[in-house]
Amino acid sequence: MRLSTTILLGFIWLLHSHDAHAQSAGQDLGWSPPQVSFSPAREREASDKPAYTGPYRLEHRWYGWQTLLVDAASVGLAVVTQNAYVFLGGYWIFPPVLHLGHGQPSRAIGSLGLRVALPFIGMGLGSGQDGNGEDGDAGLVYGALTGLVVASILDAAWLSWKDERVPVNQGLSSAPLFAVTQHSAIGGWQGSF
Repeated sequence: MRLSTTILLGFIWLLHSHDAHAQSAGQDLGWSPPQVSFSPAREREASDKPAYTGPYRLEHRWYGWQTLLVDAASVGLAVVTQNAYVFLGGYWIFPPVLHLGHGQPSRAIGSLGLRVALPFIGMGLGSGQDGNGEDGDAGLVYGALTGLVVASILDAAWLSWKDERVPVNQGLSSAPLFAVTQHSAIGGWQGSF
């Protein structure tokens, strides 16, 4: 026990004296701490493509097929597992997350609102429509199912749109090129085809 304590203290003293000696002599320690940036935008690395700065047009793109696909997967998984909670989890969670993935947070909130509210509205409208009081209210079930389907269709048809910047094809263009630096000069012709 004494020997291990002596070795440990000797090692700590050796490390401490080495650092103190290097710092007191003004020598570089050979490393610098990593630079950490807390800015929201990631700095562009050398391997990244430069951002497109030319002319563009906005294109209205539909991604509703993805919400319909997620809904179909939720129904299929619920049928296979015979668990309604699996369906409701996939039905309420994944389409709003899909909208968030497309950078549409307000549409994600709208999607969740439609998907929660419309089945209950359908249940309210369907209650008492087709029931004898003994076997339960079939109108309640049909109203809920109608609300689920209508919410899914409205989400795909109405909320699943986004505007994307698309570079404008300018066709053929050319221009002279002339650049002068401190050590060289270059001249030529540049163009896009």
